[in-house]
Amino acid sequence: MEKYGLIKTIQPEIVTPTNLLIVRHLGKPFAVSPVFGPGTYDENVEKMRRQYSHYSKRLGNHPRFIFKPATTSESTSAADYKFGEIVKPEIFDSHWLQAGPYIGTSEGIFFNPPRDVKGNPIINTHYLKNLLSGVEPIRVNKGGIYIVPNTGILRDFAYAEHGSFITGEQEAGDFVEGGLARALEHTESKRAKNLAKILKSYNRGVNVRRFDPTDKLVSKVVSLGSCRLAVSGRLLVGGLSWRDGYYGFAFGVPDFAAEGDALKK
Repeated sequence: MEKYGLIKTIQPEIVTPTNLLIVRHLGKPFAVSPVFGPGTYDENVEKMRRQYSHYSKRLGNHPRFIFKPATTSESTSAADYKFGEIVKPEIFDSHWLQAGPYIGTSEGIFFNPPRDVKGNPIINTHYLKNLLSGVEPIRVNKGGIYIVPNTGILRDFAYAEHGSFITGEQEAGDFVEGGLARALEHTESKRAKNLAKILKSYNRGVNVRRFDPTDKLVSKVVSLGSCRLAVSGRLLVGGLSWRDGYYGFAFGVPDFAAEGDALKK
């Protein structure tokens, strides 16, 4: 049996049947959805919250479940699977990948903030900064990054001070060793490994845009795509609004724990 790849559901008559994709994440097999989109991030997340079913020998029987939006770390793992063969031509070259949410501030960026009861990212800097308490910062460039351990409410929550990374056009090595890429990938390693592999398909490095300091709190989505504004051959890493006209694709993670009572609400 192949360890990674598409797992087809074997009972298509069940409500909203869906196939699932097994990718490598943190060194282990990890299930994600086929991509949702193209649409705004808000539209794609809304589709994830509908009811789905999946039946297979590999993953078991799941008659009713929903998807959670993938975190930025999970999205880079999903994108890395057959990137040059499938993901780059079908997602990065035609639109972009909506990798996950972030909160921008005057001092830094919070990736994958916890969500409120309605599923929206919590935009409260005092609350978010308190979640960093007890976490040792990792010095990167002229700033630091905080990689917060996962808990019941936190999935890949991280913080990157603006001094830990640079914006604009840059070499691939500078980007994957910078604070933005490492916080985005939620890694304490000295480089973001998935993004490093993705960047092998680009010969002109990276262009980082729309992550500048802001006095007004912003809730946006990390976008990853092929730069089409100027010269080709460069990965574009930017921040987009949830609800504006920027159409793209997003991965979901099956929330099998939500089967049953959680779906009746």
